[in-house]
Amino acid sequence: MSIKLSKDEITNLLPHREPMLLIDELIDIVKLKSARAIVNEDIVGETKNIKMPRHAKSWGDGNKILDKLNQERSKAIKAFKTDVQNSNYPNSEHTISMDDGELDKLINELNKE
Repeated sequence: MSIKLSKDEITNLLPHREPMLLIDELIDIVKLKSARAIVNEDIVGETKNIKMPRHAKSWGDGNKILDKLNQERSKAIKAFKTDVQNSNYPNSEHTISMDDGELDKLINELNKE
């Protein structure tokens, strides 16, 4: 079964609901859990590499933030790689060691079996 309603018809059905709650309720009703991500991507402007669907609209530029985040991730990974290759990471500041004698205790316990 398929029910088609316009935005105004939906809004008039449940005028006391907040818009995002209404979207979540409708998605739950028709069992389209994956549509929640698609709707949110459209709303915040994360739709990329496709023509925006006719029914959709963006109120933000989420791609701008995602592009900046990906640039920062790339920069951080390159810096991590450089530090590892130059033996700057890990160092004694980032290493946890056993107390003196603890390794011998462990080996002795393992040898008892």
